[in-house]
Amino acid sequence: FSLFRRLQLDFSHLYIDRTYYDPRFDTELDQWVYDDQNESATTADIALVHDNILWGMTGPMNGSRWKLKFERSVPLSSDSKDYWAMEFDYRKYWHLGGQYSFAFRMAGGSTFGSDKKTYYLGGNTNNIGSSSVGDDVYSVDGFYFSKIITPLRGYDYFEFQGSKYGVMNF
Repeated sequence: FSLFRRLQLDFSHLYIDRTYYDPRFDTELDQWVYDDQNESATTADIALVHDNILWGMTGPMNGSRWKLKFERSVPLSSDSKDYWAMEFDYRKYWHLGGQYSFAFRMAGGSTFGSDKKTYYLGGNTNNIGSSSVGDDVYSVDGFYFSKIITPLRGYDYFEFQGSKYGVMNF
């Protein structure tokens, strides 16, 4: 629409064919189990984006940016994901002088449908070090059909999860 505002359309198709060559032993079934998974998703996103940020040496210094996004999976086959999601992200920066600025961020999202995507919250962006996470994070749904929301300082990565989220940072 202008230098600072646009309508963004994205289409993607993702197919996962995960094969495990080392089986695990299921004590309840008393047998070896291969957890192979085949999943796919075709998604269409439409987003209204505003961005008039002025950058400094290390990051944004002044201005604002926001994105309002609607995402819909398109079930093309019986193994396709079926969900839709709405998300927003608003950021405002005030230049305080020199190399100093103040930042505000508010973001949120919600997903609906039979195969809701998962939002994981917690941790700092670019944190160096190991962290222990649950098996659900490395599942096909958790790894490919989820979104990680950072920063949320004071909490470990993946500490909170759900189909809706809201976060505010200063």
